[in-house]
Amino acid sequence: MALEQAALDSQGEYYLFLDTTDQKAGSVQFYINGTVVNSDNSYPYDLNGGATLATAQDMGLFVLGTNRVSAKIKGKIVDEAVFLVNAVTAEPTPDPEPVPEPEPVYTLLISTNADRSGASTLDGTLMDSTASYFIYLQTDDANADTVRFYLNGSLIQTEYDAPWDLAGGTESTATAVDMSVFVEGGNDLVADVDGVRIATANITVETPTEEPAPEPEPTPTIDVTLYWSPPATRENGDVLATSEIGGYEIRYRLDGSSDYTTVVINDGSVDQYLFQGLDDTTYQFEIAAFDQDGLYSEFVVASYNPHHVHKKPGSAGFFYQFTTGS
Repeated sequence: MALEQAALDSQGEYYLFLDTTDQKAGSVQFYINGTVVNSDNSYPYDLNGGATLATAQDMGLFVLGTNRVSAKIKGKIVDEAVFLVNAVTAEPTPDPEPVPEPEPVYTLLISTNADRSGASTLDGTLMDSTASYFIYLQTDDANADTVRFYLNGSLIQTEYDAPWDLAGGTESTATAVDMSVFVEGGNDLVADVDGVRIATANITVETPTEEPAPEPEPTPTIDVTLYWSPPATRENGDVLATSEIGGYEIRYRLDGSSDYTTVVINDGSVDQYLFQGLDDTTYQFEIAAFDQDGLYSEFVVASYNPHHVHKKPGSAGFFYQFTTGS
């Protein structure tokens, strides 16, 4: 555009040159307000110099207000223009937008430690009704004044100072939650700060099913049959008829024990006795005969006889002979 009567900004970027078709004009001198500021000896003729591309004008060569630029060839003015340079009024830097205060964060946490260590988010937790837990509200809200805890819609705890424990406590130690306040299954816990609901958690409470005690391993047992031949004589050599025999007394004990278990058989015709379900260990058996008058023979220790072993697995038989008292 023509420079004449133009209005330029003092901070603008402009390219000023002499518009002519005479590419062999020779040297062109440029004057700003009567002072030579540049000579350009080749076409195109730029006020601030340049080659194929012009150089941006140094706006510091102008004064604010009216300026005159003249182009001379061989001392003769071939063109000039009067124009204005206006100061650019910088827009005031707007005040920065105030940085909003971060919103406080509120989280319901649960720990199995009274010092609240190792805590995790309460929401979604499965709780054992027989265990001990420490539940509290964690927040960076320094202005929190009163925290109320509601369980399933009912107020169960009000705290006036941090730390905000569901069951109360001190700064270093929380109190374990009374698990009886929860219902079996789903529970909703809400924390209310100064009347505003700010944290919720859904938790599930279950009572563990006790595993039934394992059946004790069965104790191995054996059956033992004791055999004997009825005495034919008394200790003094007199003949003893079977009808005179009143019966037999058997006693037995664990090997190494002094306590006997006694079995009395009031039938002189019996010649064996079966012990069932004895612990599979070592026993000592003894037997004595008595007559119809209650006169006893000496107790004698039964000896193992493999020919009289009971044919049931785990059974054994013993055989001995004796004479009864005179």
